[in-house]
Amino acid sequence: MLTMADVTGWFMSFRSICAERAVGEGFLCGLGLGLVLPLGLVLLVWMVLHRRRTCRSMCIENEGGNLTIGAAAIRDFLQRIVAEFRDVELLGVVLLRRKRTTDIRLRINAVPMASVRHLKDGLKERVRAEMADKLGLEELLGNVHIDVMRYSADEKRIARKAAKCRRSETPTRRPPTYPPYATGVGFRSHGGDDTAT
Repeated sequence: MLTMADVTGWFMSFRSICAERAVGEGFLCGLGLGLVLPLGLVLLVWMVLHRRRTCRSMCIENEGGNLTIGAAAIRDFLQRIVAEFRDVELLGVVLLRRKRTTDIRLRINAVPMASVRHLKDGLKERVRAEMADKLGLEELLGNVHIDVMRYSADEKRIARKAAKCRRSETPTRRPPTYPPYATGVGFRSHGGDDTAT
């Protein structure tokens, strides 16, 4: 028959098992928080610093005023340069600010059999030369990084983009303007002076 001592023993063993599991679960919970919180803080700091590193424009400061070129304008400018290369198309441009210079990161999509190793030097030099010549950013320009994001570019689509860039570069022809009449020849006044006698 059950005695009070047996019930008390079972109750104490049940209590000790619950306490051990609670301590174990608490330890695992603390260990998990101890690992997750520092990783979360590191990720948050990295995101803040990375966001601070990316910039939206490049600014040339002069005595008479500043020249600011936005990231979208730089992307459009670089789109025309990349369109000259038949094996790649531009996916995106990221400006990364360093201490005194700004790095440019080009994200490209390449044709499946393209030799990017031979292409990268020509593309980098062309980008540096054009940005220095046309935009005057040689002092602010740091490194030019090229990231090949995919190997799925289509040559026909690249040719269409290149043709579109070339078409937009050609100046549109304006209709001729004629000087205004210098004299009153060709005009007749409709007043009382033209009365026939």
